[in-house]
Amino acid sequence: MICLSEADALASLLGRDLHCPKPLCASHAALSAFLAVSQDRQPIHDPAGEALVPANLLLSLLPCVLQSALQVGGHSACYTVGYDRIRFRRPVRAGQVLQVRFSVQQVRRRAGGVYASLDIAIYDEQGRDTLTLRQRDYYLD
Repeated sequence: MICLSEADALASLLGRDLHCPKPLCASHAALSAFLAVSQDRQPIHDPAGEALVPANLLLSLLPCVLQSALQVGGHSACYTVGYDRIRFRRPVRAGQVLQVRFSVQQVRRRAGGVYASLDIAIYDEQGRDTLTLRQRDYYLD
């Protein structure tokens, strides 16, 4: 776990390849709950079979996994303000255990807070990327 006292300190991590200790797994129960909320009726997501996990479910699990690797203090709130370059590279099956790596690509201070951009990759047990993206966060002073 990396603990930083303030968001400006994210600059000390620029370009480093970091790994989340907590695995990412979309269980069958999480899939069923997500499908109920999203009302996604595509048969490829049917939990009764070898269901493919909707990419939006994977994205929704990222904050918890990222917080297992990185804690930033000294701000009143943190908002994810954007996702860019989202690429779904391989299908993910319900119950499949994945890992997450990330690197801080940019940190800039603006009046009232700090913007940080992270490149994130979710990868499978063979080390193959299943999903890649850039996430932009805003840390409000």
